Amino acid sequence: MARIVTGLGGVFFKAADPKALGAWYQEHLGVDVQEWGGAVFRWTESSGRHARASTVWSPFKVSTTYFDPSTKPYMVNLRVADLDATLASLRAAGVTVGEKIEVEDNGRFGWCMDPEGTRIELWEPAEPRPSGRSIEREAVFPLSPEALFDLLVTPSAIRAWWSAQQAIVMPRAGGIYCATWGGTEDRPEYVTCATIEIFERPKRLVLADFRYMAPLPLPFDTSSLVTEFCVEPAQGGARLSVFQGGFPTDTSADAFYAGCQTGWKSTFEWIVRFVGQR
Repeated sequence: MARIVTGLGGVFFKAADPKALGAWYQEHLGVDVQEWGGAVFRWTESSGRHARASTVWSPFKVSTTYFDPSTKPYMVNLRVADLDATLASLRAAGVTVGEKIEVEDNGRFGWCMDPEGTRIELWEPAEPRPSGRSIEREAVFPLSPEALFDLLVTPSAIRAWWSAQQAIVMPRAGGIYCATWGGTEDRPEYVTCATIEIFERPKRLVLADFRYMAPLPLPFDTSSLVTEFCVEPAQGGARLSVFQGGFPTDTSADAFYAGCQTGWKSTFEWIVRFVGQR
């Protein structure tokens, strides 16, 4: 069976005195309880970098109705990639599913009941745009969405439209997306490598956790950079929209940011030329 749940979004439970209990957890276990009464644990990858995900810990008053119709003193929140598809699959399997979907700033929520009467909250997280400066560009190309998306993830095509010496792509979520320029195959001068965070052919490709290697190291942490490619049908072919964000706002990133602005302009021109030559 395909993986549906992508992580634990939260643990919620009833407490006689949520405020006092939170204070106890903060004092004795170092839990960073916020003013609203709960805590948020940011996920950390094995490399030590923070992933763009979190789990919430939160006590509720005994009188809360948020866990209804369950009579259990707890509820869990599970992260899902596609809430609508998850709820439809559960209904088709005869699972009791709540009728409403709530939309908040941090995502979309639905609910179901497990066989033992526990209410399960299903959360499709909103994907926050990274803070800092950003670059956005879009254009329509005379290709199908599938052909345009494949152009973005096929190494031979990447070498052509990006003028890269080498390109390596593992086309799946969690895969890598790397390219090199200059120097030799054994000792390239410039290397860009990112992790594929989202791979949804032919609609969306998100690259994160960027690493850049160059003769002069960049003076800021590039792991906060995110690049998102969105492809959708359009009159005359398919529209490619690119968002790159997470550039620091201080002067340390000025030169790199300016270079990326020029680079994306050139990249779109190269894609136009490449498509015209096919």
